[in-house]
Amino acid sequence: MNTEHAQVGWGFGLRWVLASIVGSAAAVAVSSTVIAGVEGAVGLAGGGALGGALYGAITGGVLVWLLRQPAAMGLGPSQAAE
Repeated sequence: MNTEHAQVGWGFGLRWVLASIVGSAAAVAVSSTVIAGVEGAVGLAGGGALGGALYGAITGGVLVWLLRQPAAMGLGPSQAAE
């Protein structure tokens, strides 16, 4: 199997961490709102499901966007000199 691996640097990692933080914050906000608004196991399950789906949508969308960027996106000082 012949595959190519793009060199990724700090730009990719920082964007991914930021997306994870934003996704987590949004998921917690939605989950907490649903759990507080709906009593019992239904609220817990619904809040968890919606929060997880939102987290997956945000981080998945950002990951697809990041992986479609040109390979030169994440060049750091050590790689730019090549």
